[in-house]
Amino acid sequence: MALRKKPLEALSNFIPEGTFDYVFSYLETYRIKLSITKERKTKYGDYRPPKQGETHRISVNGNLNPYHFILTLIHEIAHLVAFDEYGFGIQSHGIEWKTTYQNMMAPLLTTNVFPENLLPAVKDSLRNVKSSSCYDQDLAMALRQYDNKPMGTLIKDLEMGSEFLAPNQQKYKLLKKRRTRYEAVEIHTNKLYLFPALYEVEKL
Repeated sequence: MALRKKPLEALSNFIPEGTFDYVFSYLETYRIKLSITKERKTKYGDYRPPKQGETHRISVNGNLNPYHFILTLIHEIAHLVAFDEYGFGIQSHGIEWKTTYQNMMAPLLTTNVFPENLLPAVKDSLRNVKSSSCYDQDLAMALRQYDNKPMGTLIKDLEMGSEFLAPNQQKYKLLKKRRTRYEAVEIHTNKLYLFPALYEVEKL
């Protein structure tokens, strides 16, 4: 049975204008169960391959701005398409997935989808695709200007030794920068944690 288009039209509220039909073509072809979820601090989206008798499942955080949402949604659908073509043997963010994602993004690389000041960052991100947009600082900063929410302080902008409050309401002290992440100690438990450079916190 084909997916019904009408119930899915609410998706248009989350993605850039004019992209619904393109996205729907994948949802219909692969029988995807799409969930729009509350904000998750550890990920923007998720893909789960089908269990016996079930469909492919994709979830995307509903608090993302439209440009971040469409990038995340295509990212996750690309996992499905790569899985469908290559099977379980591929690496999660290996060359098969990267090529699939790049090919799927190609029709969207226009100013009809992305604003002129955002499109170059999106194109640049496709030259060396990261496993998440939060690991591509140029893209993440470009996307951030379209967020419709109060902006916190980025971990990378804190001074070493600063204390901060994370979204889980725990207090941390920033210790040092590693190669791509920042090490901090939770003040109450004295446990060490690593944070991405673009993780948003409240400076204390």
